[in-house]
Order: sequence, then C-alpha cells, then structure tokens
Amino acid sequence: MLRWTTSLQMLDNRYEQFTDSLGRQTSEPFGRHERLSLLRSGVNVSRSFREGSDWSMFGELAYDYQFDTNMAFPIDDRSVVTGTVGIVRQLARGKRVQVFYDYYHHTRDRRSRRNISLIGVIDF
Repeated sequence: MLRWTTSLQMLDNRYEQFTDSLGRQTSEPFGRHERLSLLRSGVNVSRSFREGSDWSMFGELAYDYQFDTNMAFPIDDRSVVTGTVGIVRQLARGKRVQVFYDYYHHTRDRRSRRNISLIGVIDF
C-alpha cells in the first residue's frame, strides 16, 4: 500500500528541577521547558511478506520543518529529511512488535543521526 501523509506534531514538556544521585540540582538539557512544533509530509509504503502472513515491511521518506522550537541551540537547522525502513509482526488483534531503522539528515548538513528501535504495541 502506498500513501501520502501530512501531519502537524507538537511537543511541550515541562520539568521540575531534581536532585541527581550525586546530590546535585539538575535540569534537562534545554531547561525546564521544551517546545517543538513541526510540519511533516512524506510518502509511506507497506507490504505483507505474503498473503495471510503476520509479517510485513514498511518504508517512509519524509520532510520535516520545525517552525517553532526552543531546542535548536546551539545548531539552528530546522529542516530535516527522514528515512525509515522496518518490519512488523502482528501477534494478535491489537498486538504487534516492530523493528525499524531511522536516518535523519538536516538539510544544512550540520547534523545527522541514526537509530534502531524495537517497539511493542498493545491496543486497549
């Protein structure tokens, strides 16, 4: 299945100051308030390995633009191209396990990152 997606994603986290295991007062890297709003648009493809299989694979290529953030310090590079590939096993209705690889590359070439994720999902 091939589909086009566009989304608005907003994150707003607030943290209290806390004492770490060494007795020091600490806070998160961007202070006590993190804010990120982005527009994401891209194409997604998914396909079962074979008819009736509980295994499938997927891939996505997307473009993100962070239009509001206080987490751009010290590098302000708000546009990023993301690529994702992965596999999913549907264990039962509402239960699945997925493994995927993400690659993020900021368009000004100032930074990039990769990660592998293992996610278990149980829908209630």
